[in-house]
Amino acid sequence: MRSGSHDLSVASGRSNERYRRAGLSTVVSIAARGVQVLTALVTVPLTLHYLGPQRYGMWMVMSSLIAMLGFADLGLGYGLLNAVSGAHGRDDKEEAALYVSSAFFTLVAISILLVAAFAAVYTIVPWARLFNVNMPLAVAESGPAVALLFLSFAVGLPLSVVSRVRSGYQEGFIDSAWTAAGNLLSLALVLLAVAVRAGLPVLVLAMAAGPLLATAMNGVELFWRRFPWLRPRWTAASRTAAYAVLGTGLYFFVLQIAGAVAYQSDSLVIAHVIGPNAVAQYAIPMKLFMMVPMIMGLLYVSLWPAYAEAFSRGDKNWAMVTLRRSIWLAVLIGVPSCAALVAVGKPLIRLWVGSSVEPTILLLAAAGTWAALNCVGGAFAAFTNGAGILRLPALLSVIMMIGNLGLSILLTMKLGVSGVLWGSVVAQVAFMLVPMTAYLIWRFRRTESSSAV
Repeated sequence: MRSGSHDLSVASGRSNERYRRAGLSTVVSIAARGVQVLTALVTVPLTLHYLGPQRYGMWMVMSSLIAMLGFADLGLGYGLLNAVSGAHGRDDKEEAALYVSSAFFTLVAISILLVAAFAAVYTIVPWARLFNVNMPLAVAESGPAVALLFLSFAVGLPLSVVSRVRSGYQEGFIDSAWTAAGNLLSLALVLLAVAVRAGLPVLVLAMAAGPLLATAMNGVELFWRRFPWLRPRWTAASRTAAYAVLGTGLYFFVLQIAGAVAYQSDSLVIAHVIGPNAVAQYAIPMKLFMMVPMIMGLLYVSLWPAYAEAFSRGDKNWAMVTLRRSIWLAVLIGVPSCAALVAVGKPLIRLWVGSSVEPTILLLAAAGTWAALNCVGGAFAAFTNGAGILRLPALLSVIMMIGNLGLSILLTMKLGVSGVLWGSVVAQVAFMLVPMTAYLIWRFRRTESSSAV
């Protein structure tokens, strides 16, 4: 079997094809992220000045809370990615279709349950008090804005199957093109909302509608033209297949919870320790520094299904060589880029949003260190995810989550806004990066010794 000029029946041909698809996915993803960055460059200063620090800070906290619900799929999305990649490596269409239908309808059921639970508590939760806002307009908008954001999340939950299937078949470049279209649509809708002087709930809906519509159209193209045999069907769903995907997914579930609490809680910690007005002082610089691990992560995301497919075919040497290369890439490109942002971060942020946000050098240093660590950590995560090495990372992530949250609260009280990031840095190095590096070195040596016998 051939794909382009690559003979997929031999290891070298499969290697070239994986790198080709990973490279193509990375390039298109960078272009799509460029669109996302362009959207942020326009919408962040626009919405910050339009909403004001308190309402904008509430929006950022709200977004962080919804992001923490990313684990609500119980890890099924990532479990599906690994299952589809493995089936692809075995060239088994029926197995892939079974997993897709089972995961999709399970996610529909989860989404319905989440909406019902949210409706039950909506009138009980004191939203304004939760976000620590006191402006009359902010108080009035807090509940409706949360409701619209949550409903958008619930609708997107089963639609996430589309992206996982694209990734499983190493077609991330197609998914990224649709993502770019969704971001452009969101930009247009946000500009329209600001032009008509709409409130925060409408802005939330405008921001969420673009990606949802783009994902829906992506799914139509995927399931009705590209891979029609994968189209979700109730008759194709299987409880056994759902349990199989869930079995792998539960490890991702733990990883997602730990990551959400460790990193997405930063805005909430700042809002409660210092106040909602300080959230923007953290959120705006982080949008700048997150660009580096985000761009590096585009490569890692495209390598994840390639690792899974390689292990499914028995191409373990390719996987280990690729991991070494990705780590070196993170060290040689990611780390210097983060250091450069620390040096020029203050004038860049002033040029971007004006004098309303003035980060300290301690905050910039913390953000740069955090971003550099995530560049290296992302390379490890893509390998372990694709290789199915999930039990140890899940355990370490729980330990890291506890340490991170405690250190972030303590250091925020001592150092101010930068404390949340220094807490993350210390916890990530001590509880995740060092033990995982030691484990993988041991595993590599054991594999090389076995191969030499």
